[in-house]
Amino acid sequence: MLRGHDLHYAFPKEGQYVDLTLDGPDAAWQGPGVPPGVTVAIKTMDHDELLVLRKLNGQTVNQGSMKISAGGRTLVEEFWSPDRPNLKTILVYEKQ
Repeated sequence: MLRGHDLHYAFPKEGQYVDLTLDGPDAAWQGPGVPPGVTVAIKTMDHDELLVLRKLNGQTVNQGSMKISAGGRTLVEEFWSPDRPNLKTILVYEKQ
């Protein structure tokens, strides 16, 4: 959920979430099973794309992007390990 520049990014089934400010500092990832030191930062690339950096104790362990379609009904998330940029995971979410 986005309110201004504040974002609540969550995986409700897992009980994991982060509350952060877009283009702000790293924020702690919360919830069951999350190791200490895991943080997330989300930076604005343009009006429909965000850069996501996930870190463990300050080191980037996962990076990627989230893009929303022009109609706002589809979100595509791509992410990869910094040492394997050619091995990407791609998730597509469609609004029901």
